[in-house]
Amino acid sequence: MTKPTATRPFRLSIRLLVGIGGSLTALFVAASLYLGLELARDNTAQWLGGKAEATLNRLTGRVESLLIPVERQARWMARRIAERKLDPDNQDDYLKVAQGALSALPQIAAIVFVSPDEQAIRVERNAEQIVISPMLKNPQVLRAMRSLQKTGEAQWQPPIYARPLKGVMMSFTKPVLREGVYVGVLIYAMAIPDLSAFLADEHAATGQTPFILYGDDQVLAHPAMAYWHPEKRNESELPGVTELSDQILARIWSPNLRPMAYAEDREVSAVRLVERGEEHLILSRAYSRFGAVPWIMGVHRPLDEEVDIRDRFIHAGLTGLVLLILSVTAALILGRMVSRPITRLARAATLVHDGELGRVEVLPPNNLSEIDRAGTAFNGMVEGLKEREMIREVFGRYVPPAVAQSLLAEGGALEPQSREASILFLDIAGFTPLTERLSPEAVVDLLNAFFSEAVDILEIHGGVVTQFQGDAILATFNLPLAHEDHAARAVAAAKEILAATDEKTFAGQSLACRIGVTTGPVTAGNVGAPGRLSYTVHGDAVNLAARLEQMNKELGTRLLVAAVAAERVPEAGLIAKGEVTVRGQTEPVRVFTLPLA
Repeated sequence: MTKPTATRPFRLSIRLLVGIGGSLTALFVAASLYLGLELARDNTAQWLGGKAEATLNRLTGRVESLLIPVERQARWMARRIAERKLDPDNQDDYLKVAQGALSALPQIAAIVFVSPDEQAIRVERNAEQIVISPMLKNPQVLRAMRSLQKTGEAQWQPPIYARPLKGVMMSFTKPVLREGVYVGVLIYAMAIPDLSAFLADEHAATGQTPFILYGDDQVLAHPAMAYWHPEKRNESELPGVTELSDQILARIWSPNLRPMAYAEDREVSAVRLVERGEEHLILSRAYSRFGAVPWIMGVHRPLDEEVDIRDRFIHAGLTGLVLLILSVTAALILGRMVSRPITRLARAATLVHDGELGRVEVLPPNNLSEIDRAGTAFNGMVEGLKEREMIREVFGRYVPPAVAQSLLAEGGALEPQSREASILFLDIAGFTPLTERLSPEAVVDLLNAFFSEAVDILEIHGGVVTQFQGDAILATFNLPLAHEDHAARAVAAAKEILAATDEKTFAGQSLACRIGVTTGPVTAGNVGAPGRLSYTVHGDAVNLAARLEQMNKELGTRLLVAAVAAERVPEAGLIAKGEVTVRGQTEPVRVFTLPLA
């Protein structure tokens, strides 16, 4: 029995439709011209506001790039002091560390450690020795230090004029507590003119004037302050908004400002100011990230470009009236016939882009031959993608997803790779007794539940599971997916898996596991017979990771990390366990583990 063939609709060419629509063009000319000019005006306003807002965003990004690294490094240095890894009284070691910290952050002018007896140990940029002051004489600083002893919280201090450093500074203070006991305050001082110099560059490049206010009435940074040295000002005093030669900034809080709708960011305030017959746009945003007093980051620019560009658009619109009649109206008529199938095609393409192939509907035939051919081709493409996705999904269940994607991309071939990688070997502790008291189905459910949790954690950290060995998992980091910080990722994944086994049950059972981690050269590739291949890794590092996992039983630990991996992640909080003799290794291996909870 033959299938009935569907009757295809007759087709018209887009060119014919455009020609027919030309006769109706005159009906829409006036409205099109008016809407076009209004759109041009709005677009011009949005463009000018967008340029100002882009400058404001760069300013915010610059501030964060200068201050956030200061916070991170200060916390790191305070932690080393608290852990007795750095002693400020050991001047040689402290000077070297402080000089290195200053070299890493050029915006920092000085690092000061204030002891409980209010002695200041100061290291300035390019200094060859430590300066020790018997006592800080600035009352504001002394009050802040004593307040920090009580709160114990890190914070940004208000800007002050630091006489030893000859400039206005923003200081980040981090109290140092050793086993709960206050041992001092670490201060990172940053020169405010660094910000003003950046604003001066922005002003020169864009013609806009960026600024940063401390609160409502003090200027923290401004192009005019790039070389500001308040030798005769009171300590901690910043210039007011009316003290600089910026007349627009001086009127930033004027009641005569008119709100504007230029900024896309709802947190950005946009106002229009008329000064001496000229219109100016002022954008500002309150920022409370650094200290108790909010910063007002802003930018202002003249709006003379808006008037000029609007006039040019009007002139171009009037001179192009005839072309507008012939083109815009024809496009409107054509759009009415084309919009629906094009919208449907765009919606389907979006679903394909988002990976939701199951929701893509077959595009129906269309009267327009070009669109019909496009729909037919698109339907064929979607069918091919669905087949490929099914292959990838099924294939990915039996090999690591990263390997499956590489194989599909390379047409089924995957060349061997050799590189340094971090290896994680994991095994369930006490698994044999569990299998003796559980049914086979319960054992499978237990393994699937545990493996699902462990694999999710490993993949979040960039690991690739290359093998399941009974109740064990072998995972690699940096192979086949490249990650420069592969050792840190492996250690972080191991710690998170151990935390998961402490907090969760799997198929109703509580589990414990042992993990070994190391780093070294390995080789990965497809191994096996031509009709049955397996992706696996080989190398001494693989064997060492498995041996370290087993040695957890002897040492009473849950995680052993070889020194070659542990030394790359000092921030992981691992502690040395000593040297151990590992079967298959010619030399003893120094290992690290987690501190006792």
